[in-house]
Amino acid sequence: MYLDRFFRYALPGIFFCSFQVFAQTKPQYKLIFNTAEKLANTENHTDETDEQAFANYKKVITLLTTTHLDDAFLLKAYITTGAFLQVLDRQKEAIPYFKKSFALKNNISGVNDSALFKPLVYCGNSYYKLDKPDSADYYYKKAESVAESYPQVSELERLYNTLGVIAYATGNYKKSTTYYEKAITTLLGHSAYDKSLLVTYKSNLATAYRKLKRYNEALKIYRELLLYKVETDNLFHNIGSVYLALGDGKTAVTYLKRVKPLNQKLLNDLARAYFIQNDFNSAALKLREAAEMNARLNGSHKNSDYGITLKYSADLFMQKNDLPAALQQYQLAVNNLQFDFNSQNIYINPSDFNSVFYTADLLETLLAKATAFKLLYTQSHHTRDLEAALQTYLSFYKLADHIQRFYETDDARLLISDKKYTSHQQPIDICLQLFSLTKNEKYIKLAFFLDEENKGNTLSLNLEESKLKAAGNVSKQLLQQERNLKERITRELLKASAQSDSVTLANLKNRVNDYTIQLVKVQQKINQQTGLNKLKHPDEANDIEALQKIIPGRSAILSYHIGNADLVCFVITSAGLHFVSTPLPAGFISLVNKAFKQAQYRNGNNNKEMRNIAQTLYRQLIKPAEALLDGKENLMIIPDDELNYLPFEILAGDSGELLLKKYTVTYNYSCNVLLSGSNAGLAADATRLGIAPFNDKVITNGQNVNEWVQLSASKQEVEALNGVSFYNKQATKQMFLKQAPNFNIIHLATHAYANDKDPNQSFISFYPSQPDSAFSYKLYLPEIYNLKLDKTRLVILSACESGSGELVKGEGLMSIARAFSYSGCNNIITSMWKADDASTAYISAKLHYYLQKGYSIAAALQQAKLDYLGDDTISDGKKLTGYWAHLRLTGSFEKQDDKQYLTVVISALILLAGALMVLKSRSRFKRPRPN
Repeated sequence: MYLDRFFRYALPGIFFCSFQVFAQTKPQYKLIFNTAEKLANTENHTDETDEQAFANYKKVITLLTTTHLDDAFLLKAYITTGAFLQVLDRQKEAIPYFKKSFALKNNISGVNDSALFKPLVYCGNSYYKLDKPDSADYYYKKAESVAESYPQVSELERLYNTLGVIAYATGNYKKSTTYYEKAITTLLGHSAYDKSLLVTYKSNLATAYRKLKRYNEALKIYRELLLYKVETDNLFHNIGSVYLALGDGKTAVTYLKRVKPLNQKLLNDLARAYFIQNDFNSAALKLREAAEMNARLNGSHKNSDYGITLKYSADLFMQKNDLPAALQQYQLAVNNLQFDFNSQNIYINPSDFNSVFYTADLLETLLAKATAFKLLYTQSHHTRDLEAALQTYLSFYKLADHIQRFYETDDARLLISDKKYTSHQQPIDICLQLFSLTKNEKYIKLAFFLDEENKGNTLSLNLEESKLKAAGNVSKQLLQQERNLKERITRELLKASAQSDSVTLANLKNRVNDYTIQLVKVQQKINQQTGLNKLKHPDEANDIEALQKIIPGRSAILSYHIGNADLVCFVITSAGLHFVSTPLPAGFISLVNKAFKQAQYRNGNNNKEMRNIAQTLYRQLIKPAEALLDGKENLMIIPDDELNYLPFEILAGDSGELLLKKYTVTYNYSCNVLLSGSNAGLAADATRLGIAPFNDKVITNGQNVNEWVQLSASKQEVEALNGVSFYNKQATKQMFLKQAPNFNIIHLATHAYANDKDPNQSFISFYPSQPDSAFSYKLYLPEIYNLKLDKTRLVILSACESGSGELVKGEGLMSIARAFSYSGCNNIITSMWKADDASTAYISAKLHYYLQKGYSIAAALQQAKLDYLGDDTISDGKKLTGYWAHLRLTGSFEKQDDKQYLTVVISALILLAGALMVLKSRSRFKRPRPN
């Protein structure tokens, strides 16, 4: 990727054409300036003409700083001189001239701040070219602030491109595409523009696509740009880089060899292309050339290109199994990618990260270094080397966490989560291995901590952010701006998803980019006020202690980790952290998937097969931890990967007794999410909202709309709520959006759709008062994320598939339930598959009955299901798991007040007394046994 080209400015007044000309006859300093301009812009320039131009610029500056004849012109001279030096790639010399222009401008009356826009951008560019992105970012942000006040400032597209470059350098590729696209549309909005700029901006966009693995889109742009016959060397380099990313080293070399002249990035990429073809000699040759070039150009100055050279050199040593040499090279690479880190000791890693630049390469280098240490242990058998591998992984996680806190969007954070997840098995395995070797329990805590780092990470970070916002440190105006912009972006994206006209799509995309850029600015201001990006990486020991404090005495957390060879269950209670590890059974994942599929059946006789599956999974998942669950009544399940689909309530012991009968079961995404949420229970006077849009048939223009099946029992569900209810035509999306933030309990008895391929197309349906406009009655997933439900303690979605969705490794199901968690509601009851209307209504009615009796949510749902299974009026055929096991509670531990607890105790005593009376009555009339 390459930066915005810098231009020689031929016209004397191009920067400040509005400045006053003090005399009709040009004074001496202007004549000298014109001479400098002619020399600077001559077509056949040489080193000699460049030096003559620079000498004349300096003469003008010396004359005007001495005489103060024309400070406005001096301002122009500073900026022009800096820009000229920038064209010559003399960045260090250019920066002082830009800085002098900033200082001078404050002493000139009648010149507004818009005059600073270009020098701020140029100064940022110089710092970026010097591999100082933090300083570059500082000046870009100042330029952005000027542009906010002067939106018509010229060359605004240049700023958008550079902001894209900065976002790219932080690894926030999705954000960079927004800025690049904005740069392109701004440039194209001019009546005339330089096509070389268009090539630059589009090429940058394609490079971001490449990083996002949108390879076909990237190649299409690059090939279209070749037709302009501008910057062809850079385009060939970028095309080669795409094939390199695709693992096609042969084609990559074909394009990379067409690039002239050689540079460090090109040599690095050629080396990598040869490496993946197993041509290690050619790879080593190119890396030597890159190192020699770096020595000539940079000396001992740290830079990221040399960091990559060192990383690739280490990879070569790894291939030769020369692990000590590889580790030395990785360490030097870390030094060059983390500018404020200076240790050459391979056993020391960065612990504090003050930057977010070049992080993608640094993350890869830390992972490679950790792998090298693990392999070294297999040769040395020194525990120190295994410990070093673990510490390197911990450094990797600290950096990843640091980056995520700087990112503004879930999309960007999820990319980091994915990078963490792909390597999460190794450090946990190392922890367990070190525990086996040392019996030191700190390694179990570390294993648990690392497992948590790969579960619901973006959700817990979002909840943490919400807490900071709610603390009152952020202005209400900023928060409202954020909500408004999110709603606008969602609306435009949903419109685009239903649009096929290319012109309309382009307009919608432009509006999304405009809103997104505004949103980024607002979120940056919010982050400054909340201090989210300044919070330290969480400490594993403190997290466990904090977690234990919120676990009730009769409760336990079962947090699962599916390893490469082991199935690990962390058992956390108020008393401590334990773990059990068993060999991963053959076909385990297949059995879990089969259980999910079988559990949904409502027809046929699959009782025997279901019982066998349930008992097998019980032995694998629950039995190893049974000894640690003595006296426990409530289980909090933190599933891993495919276990997210499994309804644990259906598991059965050897006697056939369901887990449901022994424990209440609640699910959550991670322990970090538990810590981030509230454990407030339902108050006795909780406000309740019930919605049933499809209790009757949907009639439009006198005809039944077959798309929406009537849910005739949904009214029964909602009536049991004993709150405010809306049915059929009253149950609109608009009504829900207005009413929802005001209620503590919300019950939606409706239809829902989970789209596994595109989660953003998942939705909840309300009454289709305008059936031709899906947006008017479908509440889409992104809209739910934007809801503000801080007052809501429980949402019940007895809608089909509301708990299902795309499984994102390390994050869980991207479901409607998860979206409600984002909106501020801690407890959500959802359906994991297409529900039976009548059984769902029965369980829902019982659920509300027990909630009103003061039961906790988990206990109320458990008892409602047990009542259903124990009701003799319901046929055995309708007691298959498909009828009752779909409803799942995702939530937190509940802290019940004394009144609630007393109510539950009294209710239990009354039920017990009633049962005893029945037994006594039956025994009185029992026939005497014959002697």
